[in-house]
Amino acid sequence: MKKLSIVLCFHEDAGQVNKETIRELTHLIQKKAHMLTLLNLKDKTKETIMNELSRVDLVIAYGGDGTVHHVLQYVLQCDKQPMYAIIPGGTANDFARALHMPLQPVKAIESILKLKTTVVDVGQYDDRYFLNFFGVGLVTDTKQAVSVADTKATLGRFSYYLSSLQSLQSPETFQLTLTSDTKNYQGNAIMVMVGNGQYTGGVRAFFNQANVNDGKFDVLIIKEISAQSLLEMIKTNITPNTESLEGIDYFHATELTIETTPNKPIDCDGEDGGETPAKLFIQKHALTMITGEKSEG
Repeated sequence: MKKLSIVLCFHEDAGQVNKETIRELTHLIQKKAHMLTLLNLKDKTKETIMNELSRVDLVIAYGGDGTVHHVLQYVLQCDKQPMYAIIPGGTANDFARALHMPLQPVKAIESILKLKTTVVDVGQYDDRYFLNFFGVGLVTDTKQAVSVADTKATLGRFSYYLSSLQSLQSPETFQLTLTSDTKNYQGNAIMVMVGNGQYTGGVRAFFNQANVNDGKFDVLIIKEISAQSLLEMIKTNITPNTESLEGIDYFHATELTIETTPNKPIDCDGEDGGETPAKLFIQKHALTMITGEKSEG
């Protein structure tokens, strides 16, 4: 097997990234790489990042979901697209979990260096790409509460989501017009989630049956429903039998348009994603990623 050119991307102020772990990862990667570049994303220009990523065989993002999302934007713009891999270093590590990647960084790099690959779908709206989910409504409300309280480090993001849900007696509704290639909806809603991966906040909450390479979005519309009822549904993994759940629409689509009144903030892979309206479509098998074994991590 030929030795690879590799870029290890990280942000020194993000997630659980630390210098000692980076040194250990570097030692392990150098055994397999003929060229290794350490790329600290802090204060790097877009041009610098693109130049580094465009000339290698493999890009590894070490960090949380925000770092994975940030690096993804550049990987997909490379003329000769490199393989992409994740070393978990955050709170939720959602897409790393979807790829069965060990959550301990050293074990993750050992798994990555086996170079077992899969092709995954990528969601897109405007010029923004996402691997895991796109959300509007209650998911952004609870995320803002997490950011204000800075509690996710101890409870985990989704644990805090659940705590926030319990405290919301009357979730805010908005007018939603959603059109897709499979189903349309117009009416009140408290949340829309469009998923590619199975995990949200480190647990299989909304999209227990999602498949990262089936060429389809999993779409979930939560209509007017109490926060407590929603909480109970989430606890029991709501997506397998949504046909029997009042107040919920769950379906698959490959493209959709979401319009809201008023315009609503977008949560894209846990990052701020602008505001509605948005037109989404899925790029089937758009990215080659390194995966772990199902028995690992």
